[in-house]
Amino acid sequence: MVQKIDRFTKLFLPVTLTIALATSCGSNSAPNATNNLQSSEAECQAIKHEAGQTKICGHPTEIVALGPYMLGILLSLGVQPAGYAETRYIGSNNFGEKLQQIKYLGKYVNSNPINVGTRNEPSLEVLVKLNPDLILGEGTSSQKFANLSRIAPTLLFTGSEDEEWKSSLKKIAQALGREEKAQQVIKAHEQRVAEARADLAPVASQKKVLLLDYNPSMSGFGVDSGESYAGGLLEDLGFPLVTPTDKQAELISLEALPQLAEDADIIFVMASGNSSVAQVRKKWEENSLLRKLPASQTQQVYFVDYQLWSRTYGPIAAKLMIDQIRELLLESN
Repeated sequence: MVQKIDRFTKLFLPVTLTIALATSCGSNSAPNATNNLQSSEAECQAIKHEAGQTKICGHPTEIVALGPYMLGILLSLGVQPAGYAETRYIGSNNFGEKLQQIKYLGKYVNSNPINVGTRNEPSLEVLVKLNPDLILGEGTSSQKFANLSRIAPTLLFTGSEDEEWKSSLKKIAQALGREEKAQQVIKAHEQRVAEARADLAPVASQKKVLLLDYNPSMSGFGVDSGESYAGGLLEDLGFPLVTPTDKQAELISLEALPQLAEDADIIFVMASGNSSVAQVRKKWEENSLLRKLPASQTQQVYFVDYQLWSRTYGPIAAKLMIDQIRELLLESN
């Protein structure tokens, strides 16, 4: 922990000096936050978020999204990112360069965003050079909020719980002056869920689902309930979930899994950590205990990517997940 803080402090010192230098150079070299947002107090508003409250003046246009959750929310509002930070598992190390590929959300991006690092540890030097109007990030860390706020107005949100993304969407839309668009996005999502629920009803009415989080380095399996983002969506689609308790992602051992899985007709296994779907499928199929589970015997175990199901969140991720669930449960049977 001490090493991590020291490394961060060494990184942030030149960033602080860079900010101070840019601020002292006069109006001709002031940051975008000053150039683009010369607004009266009447044009400013306080946006509440997970780490506190931030004053946003005008409508930011140069926006950095730290992580797939924030990127998905931004794109759903029809706004393109100036910069983007991926998760540590699949992020590129070419910080400061244009991103060539973004998993799942890439087809919705046309702005050639700059790679600003990883979701939890973005490059502060790259952020300073990019000079954004607004930074959107994940989490509740007051230290993270303070560090990023020295560069640009910052909003932090969480989205791991069922439909928590709707609150984030509304607040970000407020900051960007896109409240009407946010309402349209939520309405479209609810309509999409209702249509999928009707189509999946013949399956959902007869089958219980177990939603697991697994990578080979784990000592057990995470079990998601309806309180989680992915579990909540499955329940919205009409599927009853099999859970040991009402806690989200409780860890259960391999030896205890068969007893829980007895009631599961369908199992979704999210490949998490730095493992791929193919690796997790292989590990599952090599384990004699897992092969004997009822869902395995009926070939009703489906392997999906945690990156989409439990890191991206939001309406675009929900659409992609619904399409995948339809394909797995309706089109493939």
